[in-house]
Amino acid sequence: MRHALPRVGLARRTAALHEDRNGDPAAAEPFHRVVIEGGAPEPAAFESLERLYRQSGRWPDLHTLYGTWVERLTDDGARVALFIEEGRLLEDVLDQPEDAVGALERAVALDPANAEVSSALDRLYERLGRWESLVTLLSRSIEQGRGADETTELRLRRAETLELKLARVAAAFV
Repeated sequence: MRHALPRVGLARRTAALHEDRNGDPAAAEPFHRVVIEGGAPEPAAFESLERLYRQSGRWPDLHTLYGTWVERLTDDGARVALFIEEGRLLEDVLDQPEDAVGALERAVALDPANAEVSSALDRLYERLGRWESLVTLLSRSIEQGRGADETTELRLRRAETLELKLARVAAAFV
């Protein structure tokens, strides 16, 4: 472990040389990865890799980066934001809706009231036909005490899902 810090420092400086002085972010990549793998949160290295992977369409590498980075974060708000971004990547770019659900469910575990996460999960549960999960999500949204109009709409959607998708007519009237 005592050799890791000098190695990370050297990698940080080498990445900066490649990226800032030479204008070659691709050459800086392996050095940014050493910095990230060093264990400490290094936002500059993360942002450089994220930008490189997005610009070059290296979506699986971006997904791997998100997985590594989220473990480094200590702020739940930042983790939620990264899970949302990962969910978008998985759903929209990689067309992996089941994996997108996993990322978003990790986000909702950290922030159950997050409307963006709830909306994305709602859409994905509907798309995947995960009706029990949708009912649970709708119930949780109702319990969070949103506005009267929204609560009414959520109750109707939950009742429709229970009746039409799960054939639980009696439960639809509760």
